Amino acid sequence: MAYWAERLFRFKAKSDISKSASLPERQLAQGEREVTNDIPKGLKELEESEEERQQAQSRIAQLTAKEKLVFDFLVEGYTIKEIAKRLGISYSTVNTHMNAVYRKLGVNTRSQLIICYRQYSK
Repeated sequence: MAYWAERLFRFKAKSDISKSASLPERQLAQGEREVTNDIPKGLKELEESEEERQQAQSRIAQLTAKEKLVFDFLVEGYTIKEIAKRLGISYSTVNTHMNAVYRKLGVNTRSQLIICYRQYSK
């Protein structure tokens, strides 16, 4: 968060804080807690740098054609079994492609994959 925006937020928080506020809100107002820990997810996405976007896109570009198909299905929420059936390949082949996708994109779980790369699918 920009320096002036943070100062304005803290000033506003100090002047508007009431005794009915939660402990984290009071800590924020008193400067005992970092504001950046409480930035809503939407604001964090706005702060994502162009460099990080380019890095993500270049990692995705390293996927083979089959890995890209598997990637798209994984991000859409399909199971390995469903992906295998749709692509007409075996379960173990899809699993192999999935592991390659995880390795190339630097994630360990499907949740991480979806959180980090959903915006880049298809």
